[in-house]
Formats: sequence, C-alpha cells, structure tokens
Amino acid sequence: MRDHKILFERVYGQPENVLSESRFTSPSPNSFTIEDLKVWIDFFDMYQEETFPHLLCFETWNHALDILSSVNLQEISTAMTNHNEDEYFRITQLWADIFFEDCFKQ
Repeated sequence: MRDHKILFERVYGQPENVLSESRFTSPSPNSFTIEDLKVWIDFFDMYQEETFPHLLCFETWNHALDILSSVNLQEISTAMTNHNEDEYFRITQLWADIFFEDCFKQ
C-alpha cells in the first residue's frame, strides 16, 4: 500500500508522531500493513452510511459499471448536496451549543 500510495490520505502525521506507540493496545491507524488496516477500516468515514448515505460503493470495476448504468447520477448528486447542507447546519448547531455552554458556564 505504501509503495503505491493506496489509501495514503487516511494517514495523519507529517512529521510522524514521536511518542511511543507501545503504550497503545490497538495498532497504529497510520500503519500500512494489511493486518492493521483491517482493524481500522470499519471506522473510515466513507464506510459510515450515516455520514455518507448516498455514496455508491463497488467491489470491482465491472460492479461499478453495473451501478452506473442503473442509477440516476443527478438524483444522487442532489441527494448528496441536500444531505451535506443538512449536516452543515446540524454540525454548526452542535458547535454553537458547545461554545454557548462553555461561555456561560456557572
């Protein structure tokens, strides 16, 4: 994975973390080993249906072509736009509530 830059965007830390990882029980999420990736992949945003409900996932390129021939991409794009707008307002409100609580603590 590292040699071909597959999933490179999931790795954080430039420069790399200098803290000892030996104190953690889980493998590093920045590791490029298949074993470590299997532990973390279920937590990736793109696999969270609540986060990206209209994302089209495929197993092979042929599967992708089958999906593309059977969906209305404009409808999916519109649904994604609407969801993103809703999420923007939902998250903005969450942060506003957090700041309001913090500013007016007694």
